[in-house]
Amino acid sequence: MERLKPIPIHSVITHWAPDLDACCADWLPRQYGHRFFPGIEKAKYVFVDAGTTHYNGRNADQLEAEGSLMIDVGGGRGDHHGRTETDCATTLMAKLLGIERRPELQRLLRYVRANDLSGAGATSDLADRIATRHRLGYDILETIRYAHAEFSFIVESERKLYLPALADYEKAQKVTFELNGQELRLAIVQSDSSLLGRVFGERKDAAVLIQRMSTGQVSVLRLNDKREIVPYLDMRCVAALIRLAEAGKRGIKIDPAAHKLRLTSDGTIDEVPEWYYFEKMGGIFNGGPKSPGTDPTRVHIDDIADLVIRGLKMAVELADKLPRKGAA
Repeated sequence: MERLKPIPIHSVITHWAPDLDACCADWLPRQYGHRFFPGIEKAKYVFVDAGTTHYNGRNADQLEAEGSLMIDVGGGRGDHHGRTETDCATTLMAKLLGIERRPELQRLLRYVRANDLSGAGATSDLADRIATRHRLGYDILETIRYAHAEFSFIVESERKLYLPALADYEKAQKVTFELNGQELRLAIVQSDSSLLGRVFGERKDAAVLIQRMSTGQVSVLRLNDKREIVPYLDMRCVAALIRLAEAGKRGIKIDPAAHKLRLTSDGTIDEVPEWYYFEKMGGIFNGGPKSPGTDPTRVHIDDIADLVIRGLKMAVELADKLPRKGAA
């Protein structure tokens, strides 16, 4: 991709009711393109009809030389229509500025590209909210500023939250075990990141995550959350074994034979309030961001890992005998 020589810019030309792609392709140079487009952070807007190829008798290259950058219109280097089937205006602009590989931009670039080229997205996502503001007659400049603020928020969260979680992911200890004839991996990580589950979910290289926070609190999370995947990870026996181990560390006696249902039940139990089991999510949590006052577990993290593997294997062996909600 061609690299830029500095071109002073005083105007941005784009189409009316600028969509997600047009807004983001405009936001990128205003944030990252000061070196190549001096003055663009203060550039005013000129709106034209979608599909416009010329403005005041000039094409995109001529307008750019005069200080007007065409984005998502004009057929120039800021417009993908008729030029490429693999890029949108945003990814073209990122490549033009040499920022297409920046880690904090990857999520945003993937989202905008997928939305613009294939309509990927959901009702009430950012692309839909931008379009809805236009339909409701919101001021066009206010809508652009709204979109720019959202882009900044996404990138800030990636930089401050996701990238540190990714770094912690790289440090994870992986333990391999066999379950029902298949080889699975358990990940053990020391991290305070609330996005670690998302990172492991994207990488799909571990079945269960054990995360120990700097507070000493620990969470155990099933990453395979689909019942149609074999083997499905039933966490009820894991919850029971961890609760029994915690009770033992605190000198509390629980008869597992007499309390099968309670040991595998959702929420907390009176004898071991330090652990909260959420069956639907497949997680057992010893405190965390929503429960910072929970007493940290006294069970060593290596022992928790052993209990997780034992519990998963036990659940397979007892698949037809485990108590269900409402059982006696």
